[in-house]
Amino acid sequence: MKPLFLISDSNQHEVPKLRKFVLPPCRIKTLKIAAQLKSVLNKRKPAIFILNSTLSKQKIKQYVSLVTVVSPNTRIILLIHQNEIPLGKESIQWGIYAYIITPYHDIDLVKQIIKNALCEWEFLQKASKLLFLAKKKDIKTKEKSHKVRKDSLANKEAIELNVPRTINTNVFSHLEIRDIITDVKVKMSQLFDYSVLLILTLAETKPKLYILKNYAVDSHFINQAVHNVFKIFSATSGKGISIKDIEQIIENNVTDYASAKTKTESIQSAITLPLVANGEDFGYASMVSHKPDAFDAYAIQQFFPVCYSLAIALRNARLFQSTKELSITDSLTRIYNRQYFDDIVEKEYLRAYRYKHQLSLALIDIDNFKAINDTYGHQAGDKVLRHFAHRVMETIRNTDILARYGGEEFSIIMPLTDIEEGIIVMERLRVIIAGSLFLITRHDIQLTVSIGLSSLFGHHITAAKELIREADSAMYLAKKTGKNRVCIYTAGETKTKDSAAIPAEKRGLRRVEAHFPLEYIVLPKTDERQEIGITKDISINGLCFEADKDRRTKPGDYTMIEIKVSTKAALTKRIKMLYQVVWSTEKEHKQLIGARLVSSSKEVIDILKELLEENSFQQQRIGHHRHGRKGHS
Repeated sequence: MKPLFLISDSNQHEVPKLRKFVLPPCRIKTLKIAAQLKSVLNKRKPAIFILNSTLSKQKIKQYVSLVTVVSPNTRIILLIHQNEIPLGKESIQWGIYAYIITPYHDIDLVKQIIKNALCEWEFLQKASKLLFLAKKKDIKTKEKSHKVRKDSLANKEAIELNVPRTINTNVFSHLEIRDIITDVKVKMSQLFDYSVLLILTLAETKPKLYILKNYAVDSHFINQAVHNVFKIFSATSGKGISIKDIEQIIENNVTDYASAKTKTESIQSAITLPLVANGEDFGYASMVSHKPDAFDAYAIQQFFPVCYSLAIALRNARLFQSTKELSITDSLTRIYNRQYFDDIVEKEYLRAYRYKHQLSLALIDIDNFKAINDTYGHQAGDKVLRHFAHRVMETIRNTDILARYGGEEFSIIMPLTDIEEGIIVMERLRVIIAGSLFLITRHDIQLTVSIGLSSLFGHHITAAKELIREADSAMYLAKKTGKNRVCIYTAGETKTKDSAAIPAEKRGLRRVEAHFPLEYIVLPKTDERQEIGITKDISINGLCFEADKDRRTKPGDYTMIEIKVSTKAALTKRIKMLYQVVWSTEKEHKQLIGARLVSSSKEVIDILKELLEENSFQQQRIGHHRHGRKGHS
């Protein structure tokens, strides 16, 4: 029999368009007037009933109340506008299954919601039949039972009668697999006298085996149970999965007295059933016991509906996860979308700001992408974007978060990453992209990217949007200065915007002569050893230093420089700063390099100011002393 869909008639919410999302085997009926609803419900129970927000709240509540009483298995969906989301959230409390925002922008999400509702309706229909059969069987069981005390038997019968119902109401209320497993364990321990319950789930990205103890047993017993269920799984599923590929999760909620035992227990009874829903395999459930004949024919019969309910719950959990992933995944590139980026960048910023962690953000723009669309067409451009996203995912680290920012722009959030490491990661990515070939129709093309990088530390940022804006400014600078490069946002606090730096310069501290040993490395070539040099003069915004001629540092290079300085406040201290080389020249077998300060911490800037003040004062004293000697002579 085909499921019936009832759709309230409304042109304002584009109900006619909703028809194409309904599976072909389903029958659709549109209600013209409210009076038709009760008549249809009495004749046939619909799978899904779709309402719209043009009705008043009172009317919606009346419809929900009527459908819930007459046809409790029917799933109710409410159509709302974007500005009516509070109404949609409130309607969930009235008994609405889900709400859908119109007009339909995310077609995949709408299809998934309707599919989920239909799957749940199918389960409820089958569960109702199983409940009816369980009640009939329970009547016969009660007539034959005479070995158990009346009070214990009454409690047992109540549990048995309510197992399908509680699996329906409680297990189905969870959408996380761990919560489903926990709830099933509670129900199973009340109904069956098992030693260990094993649930092998295939509904997650990686197969997992949940091992739930009801009695204290030793490791030999557990290993025997695991191999038994895996043996059945291998023989019946035909899937080439090794037991080593299955993650085992052991929950021990009983007192472990196995070590005090002198005799090792072994499995005396076992039941293993597949978890199948709509012909799809979701895993296996197995009960094992150290008692002989622990599971009779009636226990096996009761185990069937429990396993079916568990399979449906696992399927819904996976559908929920798929729906969740669809809402945060870019449909073209299959990476995170802008919606997810906006959410996660705010969370990562707050985490980094609270715990004083490093955080870097990169915005990436594919150079001259418009020319690709104009030359080869938009379909070819889409293919390039897919391959580009795949190549970036292969290059970045597992902890980095890649998202499509918009069009040909992408973003990478790098938690626990400072500006130095961020340059290394992004420069490596830039080189790999520039050296890769991307296939378009019958042509291979090369791409370059312009990357803007910003970091949480080094200057003051009070919101995630500032981190984004600074990365965007750096990306614009990369495109403006020739493309195919990585540019860093230069912190305002380390330059002329620093209120303490400007008065210092007015006191004549623009540049002072200072000779301090330093070590430096040119980024991103961190595999090379650190080079040694010596400062010639230093300012608040840059420095000049002398290094070995063979190093060949060139303008545009980023260098991380570590200087060993001595001040009154800190006798000997190493300060680390990021510079960009501005000019370079050779002089007497040495290389003289001028660089501007790009980023550093406030503590280092304060030490630098103190250093400049001390050296400036000393040089002024030397100058006055020389001038006095000349006058005396």
